Amino acid sequence: MAMITSGFAKLLAPGLYGVINQGYQEVEDLLDIFFRVEGSEKSFEEEQVLTGLGLFVETAELGETTYDDRLLGDFKRYTHLKSTLGIAISEEMYDDDLYGEMRNYGRELGRSARETPLVVAFQLFNRAFNASYTGPDGKVFCATDHPLAGSGTRSNRPTVAADLSLTALAQAETDMLNWLDDKGKRIKLPPRVLLTGTALKRKAFELTKSEYNPEAVERSSNYVRSLGLQSYACPYVTSAKQWFVGTDKQNTYLRWFWRKKFAVRMWEDMDRGALRARGMYRSSSGWTASLGWWGSPGL
Repeated sequence: MAMITSGFAKLLAPGLYGVINQGYQEVEDLLDIFFRVEGSEKSFEEEQVLTGLGLFVETAELGETTYDDRLLGDFKRYTHLKSTLGIAISEEMYDDDLYGEMRNYGRELGRSARETPLVVAFQLFNRAFNASYTGPDGKVFCATDHPLAGSGTRSNRPTVAADLSLTALAQAETDMLNWLDDKGKRIKLPPRVLLTGTALKRKAFELTKSEYNPEAVERSSNYVRSLGLQSYACPYVTSAKQWFVGTDKQNTYLRWFWRKKFAVRMWEDMDRGALRARGMYRSSSGWTASLGWWGSPGL
């Protein structure tokens, strides 16, 4: 960081650091809930998915053992990109005692630094059914025909789009529990989280928390409640119809890499009479494989 020597800049800088950090902490960090967040010490990271092994083969006495190989699955390179934003506070602003406005400048810089990665990361879900955005397997995030490395395909969406309901959630669970890996073994990935936009917040709460079936006139048990789904109405999921069900984060391939976390550099612009603050971070994100997530675009 450049040394700050003049009166107003030297007095202002420590407080500005504080309000930037305050704004940063005000925005809830959702990355760790849905993405596997890791650090990186290179300009890019690569992930290669490997298949498991097939089933054991019945072998006759003194018969030869069958040997199996793991196959290469999906592959993705994550190239880190730099993101920046800056503010400038003039001597006039400082002299006129507009410290409240100066605090707002710093606070907003911190909020933007926290919120921008969330907007970027959750584009994955907003584009989950958009044919313009495909993944390493050549398919959109939620598709009926993700190719397997061995043979065949795997679906992580309903054949016919469905709105969020008890029936649709039960179908999502059934599909996830019946998924097969690339060698034909059952994976058994139970649903753990329900992700929606804010428009479906009430509906998601009723479906996951109600003791009785909220969609039935007669009093009957709510099966979905027994799944123990944690519901998140995320403001960064912009669709009023789309909804997603995910398994435990460690069993998915949603990635966020920090090459450099958010940091602020301040310096004095002597010619213009201003204190400048520049925030910067470097990161990459996306998905290597869709395994572990199931979604519907709604009707």
